[in-house]
Amino acid sequence: MKSQVFNIGFVTSMLIFGLLIVWCYFYITELMPLFADKSRSAHLKVLAFQISEILVSDTGYPNNWKLNKVTIPGFVDEKENKNNYLSMTKINNFMRLCNRDYDKIKDMLFVENDLYVEIIDEKKTLKCGKYIIGEEITRIAVNSDNNNILKVRVIVN
Repeated sequence: MKSQVFNIGFVTSMLIFGLLIVWCYFYITELMPLFADKSRSAHLKVLAFQISEILVSDTGYPNNWKLNKVTIPGFVDEKENKNNYLSMTKINNFMRLCNRDYDKIKDMLFVENDLYVEIIDEKKTLKCGKYIIGEEITRIAVNSDNNNILKVRVIVN
């Protein structure tokens, strides 16, 4: 008796294996865009946090930077030198610089994406950039001039 190369069991198992490969291919190709979106979203959230950390936890460089002499902006009052104690002078200078040269602010913060920074005080709201929809971080801080609460909101897209 000769053995048959193509018996029914072999053909059936090859068919099932082929269908399994096709199913896996389509399943993975459907998941990849979802994974890419989640990955981009997580990256933007980390970037927004890093920018907010620079602004509310650092004095900037130089420590007592002025409007026309700043390398890295940070809002921490150099006299207090405490995280989340922010200088309104630095915040106002940052907003003036942003209104004058938005791209320079992005360069100083090492951001290639769109950026929106908002400082909310009891009396007013200061805005840098055009409002965008993206990943957002809001930080609570203190105005070192009058001890009022400030919200620092950073959105990156």
